[in-house]
Amino acid sequence: MRRGQALIAIIVLIVLLILGGCKKEAVEPQDTQVTPNENTDIKEKEAKTEENKEATGEDGIADEKNQESILGVHIGNKAPSFELENYLGEIVALEDYKGKPVIVTFWVSWSQEALEQLHVLENVSILLGEDAAFIGIHVESFDTLTKDEAIELINDNQYTYEMVFDGEAKVHQEYYVGIYPTTYIIDPIGKIAKSYTTLVEEDQILEDLEHILSQLLQ
Repeated sequence: MRRGQALIAIIVLIVLLILGGCKKEAVEPQDTQVTPNENTDIKEKEAKTEENKEATGEDGIADEKNQESILGVHIGNKAPSFELENYLGEIVALEDYKGKPVIVTFWVSWSQEALEQLHVLENVSILLGEDAAFIGIHVESFDTLTKDEAIELINDNQYTYEMVFDGEAKVHQEYYVGIYPTTYIIDPIGKIAKSYTTLVEEDQILEDLEHILSQLLQ
C-alpha cells in the first residue's frame, strides 16, 4: 500500500507541474501581443497627429493663413466683387479700382471701434492720396440708423473717401462679416491680401500695405 500511495503522489506532482507550465506559456505571449484592433487604433492616432501638424504647424500654433481662413474669405482668393450706391446715389464698383490696393471696411454706428476705424482710414487716405482706394460700407440692415441718418453722420465727419450702402446686407454676407469693424485689404490684382476683425491703426495699415506691395514686385 505504501508503494501505491507513493506512486500516486508522484503522478499527482507530475500532473501539477505540467499544468503549471501550460498556464505560464499561455500567459506570457499576452504581454507583447498587439491585436488587429489595437494596431488600427495606433495607426489612426498617428494619422490624426500628422493632420494636426499640417493644420497648426510643428509648434502647435495655427499659421496666419489658417487663422484668417476662419473668416470665410480666404487670403489669396479673389475678393467678391460688388456694386453699391454711395451717398450721392452713384454706383461704386470694386472693379473700378483694379490696379491699386483697396481698403474696405464694414461699419455700423453702434460700434465705437467701427466709427474710429472710419477716422483711421480717413487719415491713411490723406497720406496715400491716389496710390490706394478706400471704401466704407455701411451695413444698414444691422444698424439703428436709417440711410438718411447715416448720410448725415458721413457729412458731419467730412469723409473724403467713398462711402457706400449695403442695404440688403448681400456684400456683408459675401465677406462673412460678423464683427464691426471688419476690414479687408485687397491687392492691386483683386485678391484678398489681409483682413482684420478689430480696430487697426494707421501704422499697421501702412506696414501691411508696404509688405503686400513688395511681395507683388518679387
